[in-house]
Amino acid sequence: MLDVLIRNATVVDGSGRPSFRADLAVKDGIITGVGDLSWASAAKTIDASDLIAAPGFIDSHAHSDFAVMHNPPCESHVCQGVTTEISCNCGKSPFPVLPNPLPLKNIADTVWTTPKDFWHSQQEYFEIFERQGCGINLMPLVGHNNIRCSVIGMENRPCTPDELEQMKALLRESFELGIPGFSTGLTYTPGQGAEPEEIIELAKVVAEYGGMYTTHMSNYSGVGLESAMDFAAETAWKSGMRLEFSHIAPHSEDLYGKGQWMCDLLEKYQKMGVDACADVPSYPTIGVWHGPRAIFPRWLYNWKTPWPEQAQKIKDAILDPGKNSELRAYIEKLRTMEHVSFLGQFFGFHDWDHIFVKTVRKGSENEKYIDWSIAQIAKDKGVADPTDVYFDLCVTECEDFCSVNILEHDEDRRILFNSPYTFFGSDVYAISPDDPYSCFSRFQLHPRWFGHAVYVIETIYKKNHWLTLEGAIHKMTGGPARHFNLHDRGLLRSGYKADIVLFNLENMHETATYFSPVSLPTGVEHVFVNGVEEFAHGRFTGNLGGVALLRGKGVR
Repeated sequence: MLDVLIRNATVVDGSGRPSFRADLAVKDGIITGVGDLSWASAAKTIDASDLIAAPGFIDSHAHSDFAVMHNPPCESHVCQGVTTEISCNCGKSPFPVLPNPLPLKNIADTVWTTPKDFWHSQQEYFEIFERQGCGINLMPLVGHNNIRCSVIGMENRPCTPDELEQMKALLRESFELGIPGFSTGLTYTPGQGAEPEEIIELAKVVAEYGGMYTTHMSNYSGVGLESAMDFAAETAWKSGMRLEFSHIAPHSEDLYGKGQWMCDLLEKYQKMGVDACADVPSYPTIGVWHGPRAIFPRWLYNWKTPWPEQAQKIKDAILDPGKNSELRAYIEKLRTMEHVSFLGQFFGFHDWDHIFVKTVRKGSENEKYIDWSIAQIAKDKGVADPTDVYFDLCVTECEDFCSVNILEHDEDRRILFNSPYTFFGSDVYAISPDDPYSCFSRFQLHPRWFGHAVYVIETIYKKNHWLTLEGAIHKMTGGPARHFNLHDRGLLRSGYKADIVLFNLENMHETATYFSPVSLPTGVEHVFVNGVEEFAHGRFTGNLGGVALLRGKGVR
């Protein structure tokens, strides 16, 4: 008898081919049949006549490597159908364990370190992982910043030949234990100090083991992006590694209109013989979302604290003539400065046509301006200085006011989404809806925590029609599974692991907002991870089916 029989589903199998009607059989965590299984019986049968069956979604870029230890169920991923995560990106990983770990509250800082007395080695990390269970499959990478910090500390300087040999030894140790890939974060300390030769020499070690390379590059500006991508591609070409560019997007003005150019670069690398792909943010905001984070100084606005808790303080500052003048000067300096660094591109304030109104007080006369930019509102009102408009909204709407900083153009996003070499990444870590701030220093959460995959289907497919349903699902299943060498996941086929999501397309909606980001989506009816049902009809079952995807254990 089967464990699970899913009857009469509309199957989108992850390959990109058109959907079809079929039954699915699951036994011992494996898909054992797809087709007409009317003769079969099972311990659990699901009537999926009004549901779509897809492979469990793969998040191609996220950071749950620490979070899974503190919150094993990974509810924010599971509730939207995410069953597998490519983790430990941007040069940050839970191993090698640093010699003098920072306090727990700092583990979301530049180098993510190990809480004291939790795990003391890479091997112990995976022993704990297996013992306590996990809600998702985790494909871990080893972070360059952790390796570098273990050898030379937090110094942004070139390494010595002896230090390089020590780093290579640590990297080999990780790969001998089954880690399938290597990540860099070249704008972070201490990765910034690495010379190109260091990355090339470490890449040779990765290539010895057939490993994957993901890179948060040294430059994301229009001026430096191509050379940074060329260096990564050349490194991958010389070593034979598969390459993943981290969070590629047109982040600012000097990349506007260059979506096709960015796709052409990926095409160029593929023609060179480099298996080079990129993860792209599904939302138009990723680094900065709340406008105040982009425009207000840190002495006034704490971006880790929800806006309603500090709105009155900001209102008071605006109404104070002296502070008002100081704020205007600060904002104008931000607006007119050159934005060339990664942080400048990603987090900076570029202009008022990038700040959009998202919420105001219910019944307010400003409701008509929702989804308008501050520059558009100023023009509509005949106000010369958009700063006046923003300050007025802060004062009149106060804690009900929410603005979002968007540094990307829709047409560039559409083009990037349609490249055969791009997949979707959330760039978040899995959290619990009951205690979302339990693991890390308090971030101001974004709707993508609970809505990343749903947004792809509801907005990118259903609303914008930028992808077909089959194409959107392929970019979250079969596409990344092939690229990351997950040989038995990403497709609904016999012999593949039973990572399955069943959802009602009509009812699939993102409910998280910028003000209330901790909110489960609707429409996801069942989620199976390795055949274990973890989510059913809006509720978590408490069962955990996730595993660590190491070389020889799910990764080729």
